[in-house]
Formats: sequence, structure tokens, C-alpha cells
Amino acid sequence: VFRIEQYLNHKRPIPTKINQPFCTSEFLFSMKSYDHLKGVSERKFLPNKSEDGLVNPIPQVKNLTEFGQRVYWALQKNETSWILLNFAAIYWRVAGNSYEAIECLRRALDVSPRIHKDLALVSLANILHQSKYSLDAAILMHSALEITNDYDIIYFTLGNIYGALGQYDLADICFKYVYELQPDFEAARLRMHAARCEHKMNLILNKDQNVLNKNDEDEKKEDEELSIRKQIIEEHKKEIGYPLNKYNIYNAFELPEN
Repeated sequence: VFRIEQYLNHKRPIPTKINQPFCTSEFLFSMKSYDHLKGVSERKFLPNKSEDGLVNPIPQVKNLTEFGQRVYWALQKNETSWILLNFAAIYWRVAGNSYEAIECLRRALDVSPRIHKDLALVSLANILHQSKYSLDAAILMHSALEITNDYDIIYFTLGNIYGALGQYDLADICFKYVYELQPDFEAARLRMHAARCEHKMNLILNKDQNVLNKNDEDEKKEDEELSIRKQIIEEHKKEIGYPLNKYNIYNAFELPEN
């Protein structure tokens, strides 16, 4: 367990001029930071949204200005600390700046020990998921699964991602697993049932769609048959000649125009 107080100086008074913890250490393209994912490569264009929910599990962030200043000071001393880079990413997520948060997480992924990469992976996955890059987020969460033992957190997040992707059967599996790990996790139970309802509804809708498709095919076949019959009648009229055309004895066989 990493305590924020161990890495930030809380005795130093906050100055009048506030600094923000930008992650500016030199860093190029890297597969380790998942730069090949579309959401990461397009990070400059992601929407910005403050993740206020991080304040509850991380109370130090409640005073965001002070937290950011202290992370800034710490980064000045060690700009390649994977822990501080994760702290900086938290600051930017709460501040509502997706690009700067991802810049910090890219560097964190590059320098983090393998056993701790899940912290940055989950953080990056949440940003991309909220930015509608849910498929990229799923890839990151599966990478985190190979590292972490916090299966409840990973599978709960993965369930939300699969739900957003419309993969309700997979979402159900994830939420069920979380609920089995933590039977008192009410949110997991509720989302498990919601995913099952959505999955069943999709099955019904798909079944109805298949019936509609079959009906469309039948109607198309009937139209083709009617068209052939109409063509035969018209050709037969020509063969019989004028007298019968004059009296229009084929009225009984006239077909409606398409």
C-alpha cells in the first residue's frame, strides 16, 4: 500500500503562485505506453471531463490546488517516479484534462515495475472508456488482469466497458464474478441483473429481426413471381391481338402496380 504522504511534502507552505504537475520528461513513441491504441494516439482530441468521483477514495485530492502543487514539487526532484506520475495523472483527471492525464500515464507505464503497471493501465482505461474508446479500454483492462490481484475492481470496470460495447453476455460474466467475490457488493448484483435483462432483450429483438428478414425475403420472392406473371399476361395479350384488348377481358387478371 502506497501512502500519498510518503511521497509529498505536506509541511511546505503553498505559495501564492500555483504550479500544476505537467509531465514533461522527454518521451517518444512506445509500445509499452500503448501509443498504438487509437484513443491514445488521438489523445489531443479527447473530450475533457472532471472525474469528481476520485475525490472520495483519494481525499487528498479534495483540495486539488494544494495537491497539484505538492505533486509538482515532488516531480521537480524526480520526474521519472512512476508513483508521482500516477499522482499527477490523478490530478489531471480530477481537473478534467484528458490529454495531460494521458501524458503522465504514458510515462508511468514506461517506467513502472511490471507488478505495478496495473495502476496506470486501469487509470488510462477509465479515461478512454469515458471518451468513448471503450474497445481500447477493454484491451487495457485485460492487460491489467495479467498483473493484478484486485480482480473485483478490474472485472467490475470491465463489466461496465462490455456493457457500453453492447456485449451484455460478457458484462454479465464480469459482474457475476465480482458478485461471487463480494456478495455484499450491491452495485455488482444490480448491474449483473441489468446486463442479463439487456442480453435477453437483444436475443428477443434479434429473433424478431430474423423473422422480419424472412418476411422481407418472402415478399421479395412474391414480387418477383407477380412480375413474371404480369409479363406473361402482357405478352399473351399481344399474341391474342386487338379484339380482346378492346374489351379488356384481362381485367380479372390485372395486377396492382408496384
